[in-house]
Amino acid sequence: MTPFTAILRDSDQELRIDDLVSFRSRDASGGFCLQARHADFLTLTEPGLSQLTRGQGAQFLAATGGLLEFEKGVLYFSTRRFFINANADIIQQRLMEWLANEKERRASSHVHLQQLEHELMRRLSRA
Repeated sequence: MTPFTAILRDSDQELRIDDLVSFRSRDASGGFCLQARHADFLTLTEPGLSQLTRGQGAQFLAATGGLLEFEKGVLYFSTRRFFINANADIIQQRLMEWLANEKERRASSHVHLQQLEHELMRRLSRA
C-alpha cells in the first residue's frame, strides 16, 4: 500500500507521520477511512478514538473533536489535545484525565473572572 503523510496538531505539539497507510475515524455522518490517493476531504471529527495504520502496525489516536483535512495526499488534523499510542485503553484514560483537568481549570478561570468583575465594579462605584 502507498503510504501518505499526516500532520497532527494540538495546542502543545505537532507530530508528522510519513508512513501512514490508512486513517480511520468518525464524523457526524459515521465512520470513514482515508488512504493514499483519496480525494480531497474536509470534516469535523467527533471526540474519541481514531486508528492509524502504519508500516509497522496500528496505533490509536485519542482526541477531542477536531478539523481534519486531506489535501493533495497529506492529512492535516488539528484539535485541542490528542494522545497517540498502540494501547487504546491507556490513551483513552489520558484523554479523560485531560478533559477533567481542563474542566476544572475553566471553572477556576470563571471564578477569577467573576472576582475581577466584582473588584472592577467596586472600584468604579467609588470613583
